Order: sequence, then C-alpha cells, then structure tokens
Amino acid sequence: MSSDEEENIPFDMEGGMLSQDEIDNLLAQATEQESSLIIWHDKRRSRQTETVHIEPYDFRTPIFLSEIEMRRLRLLHEDFIRYLEARMAIFLRLEISIKMSKLSTISYGQYTESMSNPTHICFFKVNPLPGLCIIDINPRLALTIASRMLGGAGQAVNADRYLTEIETDLIDEMIGIVLKEWAGNWDYDETLEPSIVGHELSGRFLQTAPHDSIVLLLALEFEVRDCLEQMQIAFPLHLVEPLVRNLQNKRRKEMDYAHGERKIAWRDSYGKINIPVTASWQTPAMKLSDWLNLEVGTVIPINRRHDGNLELELAGKGAFVAEPGIQDGQRCIRIQSKLTEPNEPNL
Repeated sequence: MSSDEEENIPFDMEGGMLSQDEIDNLLAQATEQESSLIIWHDKRRSRQTETVHIEPYDFRTPIFLSEIEMRRLRLLHEDFIRYLEARMAIFLRLEISIKMSKLSTISYGQYTESMSNPTHICFFKVNPLPGLCIIDINPRLALTIASRMLGGAGQAVNADRYLTEIETDLIDEMIGIVLKEWAGNWDYDETLEPSIVGHELSGRFLQTAPHDSIVLLLALEFEVRDCLEQMQIAFPLHLVEPLVRNLQNKRRKEMDYAHGERKIAWRDSYGKINIPVTASWQTPAMKLSDWLNLEVGTVIPINRRHDGNLELELAGKGAFVAEPGIQDGQRCIRIQSKLTEPNEPNL
C-alpha cells in the first residue's frame, strides 16, 4: 500500500481504524448537513427548519404561476367578467358583451411592446397591495363608450387619435367601475381600494417597472354594437402573489371542513351559559298503588348501580359517575369516570 493511500484511511483516535459502517454513517451525516444548509441573500448561513419553507425554482424554464393557480385565477376572472358585463350594461343602458381573450404571465417589456399606437393608458394602485397596475384601452373603444356616455347611440367611432381631457374624465368613470368590480370579486382579508393615479399616451415611454419583471396580463374583448376592441389590464406579479396565497389558504380550509378536519374553536360567550347539574340514584320500579300509599317516614330502598355511586347529570342528561362524600361539613360528590352509554364500549 502506498503512502498516499495510507493517508486517506480514516482512523479513530481511540480504537484505531474505523469500520465500513462507521465510515458510511459519517458520510451520511455530512450529506445531510450539506443538504440542510441555507445560504441567504445577505450571505447568512442557517439550517433548514420547519419554519423555513423552500420552493424549487427552475431558472431555465421558470414557472411563475402553476397550472392550478392559473386555473383558479381564470375561474375567478370569469366571474368578474360576468358581473362586469351586467354592471356595464346598466351603466351604458346598452347591451354589451365582454369576453376574456387572454390571461397569462408575460414580461413587462413584452407587454409594453404589444400596446397599440395610439392608445389610452391609465395607471392605478390597489391599496394595501404594493405595485403599480396599468390599463390600456384602444382609442376606438374608449371614444365609442365616451360617445355613449354623452348621449350618443353607441355606434363605433372610427377615429385613431388621443383622448381629450373631457373624454379622459369620462373614461376614468368607466374604469372606476371596472376596478371596483375587480376588487370586490376577491375574498381578501383586507378591503381592496383601487384608485387611478395617472395617464399616458404611448407604451414606449413607460418606466413603471423593469423590462424583465413579470406581470399578469388580462385581455378583455368588448363588443358595443358594431365596435369590437380590446382592453388590457396588467398586474405586477408581486401584487398577485398575496391574492393567490389567500385563495390557496381559503381553499385549504374548505377542504379541511369537507373532510371533517375543521378545528372547533371555543367561544368566550359559551362560558356564560348556565347548565343545571344534578346528582341522583336510580330508584326501583314500584307499582302505582305503592306510590299512592307513600307517607311521611316511608323508607324507599335505593338501587345502587355503579357500585353504590351516583349518576351526575348535565342539563338532564347522564354524563359522569360520581362518589358521594362529605367535605368541610358539606355533602359533596367526586367525579370518578365518564358515564358510558349502553351501546358505547367502556374504555
């Protein structure tokens, strides 16, 4: 054996050379320690615990929202579109059709490049969620809706131009309805309050987010008589994530409730309810004639079931087996065990 091979053989300082089983255990411990090591963004190192949740991430083919999450978002936005369609028909006093043409995640740069030119862009925030959202409307659709709001017939306005200040104010009223319906469709823990914060005329000059950031894009197809155009709404991914987590938590609670895994919570008001408590022995069965002949001083034998113990009743229902006694000169009982039903096994 060469000197290099002798240096690679592990030795135990007390017992000499380690066995193969001991070597395997050491290797397993080293592998386990390496897999549980967490390196944070600020170069801190810690061990993996139950409070730290780690999710795998594929940098080559990233998936920002899973198929299940996208399906839930699609179902929720279909409900939103159905309510919005009815609300817009009442607002415009005109039959209107709204359909979802796209719901996907794309980069912010791809979204701004897909905007038509000219277009009408509106910025809004959804408090208390972070991030700035964008709505872009085709000018033909915006001018048709503005014309209808001013008393027109709702026919398509064939003009590719930017909106005036008066038309912008009118469209902001319509956008407010869209945002209110969208915010009200979420069963979120806090009240979502959308508000318009600004406008823009072209997507080429937008710098509200990095070009490689991800947005959830919802494209709606509006049909107002002979006008068929799109409205797009872009939500930053970091704004959508808490909403998606809230959906998952509520879905998990519904599943637990359906499978009987719901935890029963004690309410403080229960503690103020008065329940009558009685302790009694079972008396033997007697004939009616014997009961009629009862007098003061008559002795009735007691059927001592449960080895001479009492039966403690709560609200008239037997609950415990108790033992009679005296404490501090007062008669009392001591609970011994739970009273078993006839069809219940005595555990």
